[in-house]
Amino acid sequence: MYTQHFKEAVAYCKVNNLFVGNPNGKVLVIGKEAAHIPQEETTENLEKKKEELFQSNVSQWEHILSTNEVPNYDGERPFSHENPLYSYGNQYNKRDIRKEGKPYNGSTSSTYLNYEKLYEQLFLKGKKLEKINFQKEFFITEFSDYPTKESYKSEEIEALRKQSIEERKPLFAMPFFKDFPIVIVAAGNSPSRYHINLEQTFDVVFQKEIKVEGDRYFLHFSKDNKRILIHTRQLSNGVSNELITAIAAEAKKFLK
Repeated sequence: MYTQHFKEAVAYCKVNNLFVGNPNGKVLVIGKEAAHIPQEETTENLEKKKEELFQSNVSQWEHILSTNEVPNYDGERPFSHENPLYSYGNQYNKRDIRKEGKPYNGSTSSTYLNYEKLYEQLFLKGKKLEKINFQKEFFITEFSDYPTKESYKSEEIEALRKQSIEERKPLFAMPFFKDFPIVIVAAGNSPSRYHINLEQTFDVVFQKEIKVEGDRYFLHFSKDNKRILIHTRQLSNGVSNELITAIAAEAKKFLK
């Protein structure tokens, strides 16, 4: 059920989070970092939260491998963030309105909405689902596994962020991350800012930059032309439908 390359990645992750989705999917998405705690939290709380997430994530993947759990992405399943195969995969396909001071309506984040749009364009001919299900074909991870937003500019947090990114570079160089025919690096300037060599890490060659409205993306291909890596901005707030459509059109060429 699970590849040897994935098992090796889980075994390596004794000091790193692996994160969520289907390790047998067609699409790998790498973001900047997962935002789980508010800015006012202290650095000590940040370290504690990172450790909690790490212990939960790794132990869940180890359990899934030990039981050889077969995911069911098309059947009814409870809303849960505990099982990384699904990770919030039963949320409604609309925007979470809690930031507007309204009660939670069972919906999802802007980032997950954009991942869902990509999934629907790639695999469902654009059909919109009632509940998000991109986890069926996407595996989601982050360059930094510190659970805070990139916009937090504290020197302490930035130092932790840099440390995390450096520690995770060997993880991304593992064979598992080259098993996906489609890689979307939705991390803006993080690769240049933190000296992440995409070509070397993912064994791809840069081809060209393409501009879409006010956005852009960078195309990379493997030497055998069987894999594509698309580097673009974060797929969070303010992402145009034109950018999603353009990325999907490029990626779709690598689906079999």
